[in-house]
Amino acid sequence: MNEATIAFIGFGEAGGLLGGALAAPNVRVTMYDRQLDDARAAPAMRDKAARLNVQAVPTLADAIHDARWIVSAVTASSDADVAAAVAACIRPGQTFIDINSVSPAMKQHGQRLIEAAGGHYVESAVMAPVPSYGLAVPMLLGGPQAEPVARELNGLGFNARAVSNRVGVASAAKMCRSVMIKGIEALTVECLGAARAYGADTLVLVSLRQTFDQFATSPDLPGYLIGRVAEHGRRRAAEMREVCDTLREGGVAPEMSAASARVQDRFVDRMAAHGLDYDALLPFDWARVLDLLDDRRR
Repeated sequence: MNEATIAFIGFGEAGGLLGGALAAPNVRVTMYDRQLDDARAAPAMRDKAARLNVQAVPTLADAIHDARWIVSAVTASSDADVAAAVAACIRPGQTFIDINSVSPAMKQHGQRLIEAAGGHYVESAVMAPVPSYGLAVPMLLGGPQAEPVARELNGLGFNARAVSNRVGVASAAKMCRSVMIKGIEALTVECLGAARAYGADTLVLVSLRQTFDQFATSPDLPGYLIGRVAEHGRRRAAEMREVCDTLREGGVAPEMSAASARVQDRFVDRMAAHGLDYDALLPFDWARVLDLLDDRRR
């Protein structure tokens, strides 16, 4: 096994950027991508690898044959298939690093496959866009080998941090963060689509900037936001249903707004079902309240 060989399975945006940054005289990078099996797409994929000093090989087994680390950088829908394919030919001592954006259960499934075949499994949660950071993109690692792998990868220029010896914690952090980031993106589309329809976008953006500036200095932003739902969720849900009417009248489908109304109502319903009264919860501790509403903790 070559100490300085890293294999990338999947050579799209993330795989290409990371693999290309690693390819240097003392680091051998190999890659396999399913586009190499497509006669029309293969030439462009091989050219891309050659430009980055990465060795394109005809099969997955060839790519990982003497690699120290095997990085899975594929689409979420291909994650399980790649883990199974690697497990079929991985050798003891090789480490499989899954950087794909999939659920904790999917990562744990991959762990079982790889470890049953004698390999080491490390999950990686990529916490920012790879194009913005390149090799220095923040990564959270999880699994029994997370600590030593983080140290070694950081020696190659990665920005990796071991956060748990259990697989699932790092990917949960990534997925839960995506609730907020991707949700904000979708909310922005819906909000400004309607605001433009009414000619109110400038006014909305000025108001939002003022609010976000206040958020940036809040000593307990989660407590404030969740507390508003706990105290005023029913009234806020009613307002959001009016928002839905506003959007429809402006020709915009209120998908995020309708979901917001349901979440606000449901939170108040759950508090009532658990016998929780907002005033009795003061001073408001958002983490404690969420724990009280989690039936799994009972």
